[in-house]
Amino acid sequence: MKTLHGHVMRDGIGDASNWDIDAIRKATGRGGLRRGTLNLKLDAPHKLRGEYQLSRKDRADGRDEDLAFEPCLLVTNSGTASALIARTSTNHWGDEGLEIMADDHLRSRYGLNDGDSISVVLTMPLTLEVKSDNVEVKADRQAAARRVIACLGPSLPTSRTLCFLDDEDPCSLKRRFGATNRGISGPIHDNAQREDWPEYVWKCVFFDDRFSGLRARVIDDLVYLYGSAWTDVTGMTMTLAHELQHVIQRANAREVWAVNSLVRHLPKTAIENLKLEWADIPIERDARIVAKRVALDLCGEQAVTAYIQKRIAESAEPHDIADWQFVRASTPADSVNLLQATQSLFQRLRPYRAELTRLMQENSDNPDFNRVDLHAFLSD
Repeated sequence: MKTLHGHVMRDGIGDASNWDIDAIRKATGRGGLRRGTLNLKLDAPHKLRGEYQLSRKDRADGRDEDLAFEPCLLVTNSGTASALIARTSTNHWGDEGLEIMADDHLRSRYGLNDGDSISVVLTMPLTLEVKSDNVEVKADRQAAARRVIACLGPSLPTSRTLCFLDDEDPCSLKRRFGATNRGISGPIHDNAQREDWPEYVWKCVFFDDRFSGLRARVIDDLVYLYGSAWTDVTGMTMTLAHELQHVIQRANAREVWAVNSLVRHLPKTAIENLKLEWADIPIERDARIVAKRVALDLCGEQAVTAYIQKRIAESAEPHDIADWQFVRASTPADSVNLLQATQSLFQRLRPYRAELTRLMQENSDNPDFNRVDLHAFLSD
């Protein structure tokens, strides 16, 4: 990632406060953006990478200029803010000037004054990091991963997602997530603890600003693949597509995704009594269907069938065998209505209301659960 440095300029001519904010929100997918910009003067010029575009013909404010926007993270002495760099096609301030838009009034929210030093971390909706000392291997893995990402491209959210593809299997992660696990995905919040994560992964998630001394989070979602996921290209394709689908689920149906995630933490006795398999959890069933669909598209039916048969033959646990048998039987036309399937599952889980309530309480500090109404899922 690239970091720009500069300082706050005095207020400009005020034209940004008259921009068509509804059109900007629609073009960027940022529904909470407020009118106006914070003006910055950079130490060095910056050529904008326009992630989002708004043509003058789509603006209702009468301005005869196009707008381009680049995602960024604003790092101040009082905190960090997810923001957008906005630049007009006439580029009034030149390449050494930035206009910053965010969900808050930045001057008042962060106590900014003219001349205050500030850092701008350039972020991308999806960042791919491949760990390998072998240049050819790294290039091959990047190409394979990008094919999966491109296949899911239209569905991927605008959240800052890191896909980290390792070349080893850290024992600390295997102990935490399971010996047979090949991939991990999940949200990253400001209070996230690194715990078992290798430092080489965590330094891609948080950025230490040398000016403010603050540690800034630059990633919203993390997708991680172990080195062992690369023993088979088809297997890597399915694993990466599976984990990326969880990111898509969280973006599109956060409360449903969150309440689904509770199920795997139920006591083992509850899982056994209900005879639950992975495919009984709607977000897991959906991820498996999508993963196979992507693999069929990219690797072909013969390779996918062979890989699934291999996983069934190598599986030692009944749950793993049942899991891969479900994947084998699924078809590209299959789909899951996440809300309806979750409501149906939670009717089966009603005898375990106390256990689910306890799990909700354990996640009380997790913002993903703030709007989850457990009672609504468990009621008739």
